[in-house]
Amino acid sequence: RSIVKASNDVSEKFGYTTRNATVQTRDQTVARLPKTIQDMIFNALRSCIVQYAESVVDLNPHPDYNEMFPGGRTFVIRYDGGKEGAMDCKPHTDCNDLLSASVVINLSPKDGFVGGGTEFYESNPVLQAKVARPSQGQGVVFNGTKMLHGGAPVESGERYVLVALFERRFNAFHRFFGGAYLRA
Repeated sequence: RSIVKASNDVSEKFGYTTRNATVQTRDQTVARLPKTIQDMIFNALRSCIVQYAESVVDLNPHPDYNEMFPGGRTFVIRYDGGKEGAMDCKPHTDCNDLLSASVVINLSPKDGFVGGGTEFYESNPVLQAKVARPSQGQGVVFNGTKMLHGGAPVESGERYVLVALFERRFNAFHRFFGGAYLRA
């Protein structure tokens, strides 16, 4: 609840951000949120990524997710039920780093919206998607490069998710230009 409140407060003051033309959502970057909220988010992400790293032992070379810590690639997405252009996220992949990890954490109570969820597609968006709908405070961690995914339409209410993208190419740049959260 505190992440959603902080995101809404900042959005009222500065507006929303959008990442690019192919993935249009209403975002608020975590870097704009109060430091206490950022610290809470990054501590939770460290816990998530440690568990994920332990589960991907088949990757060679094994990724150093601590080196890939998301920093500026962490944001809160707001989906507004029934509002065109603000209720879903079209199928996409997150980057071209085969060792990447994407984290999507549900910030909203399940009774706060109808529809929604993170969609996963077997091979293309024409096929039926499998939809993950975790409870508030829970989420999914997956390889966002290999898995075509999107945000299922929210029919009514508001759905907020915290998204963090762990990838090598971004953090090589970010390390030199302000990566305060690259190391645990």
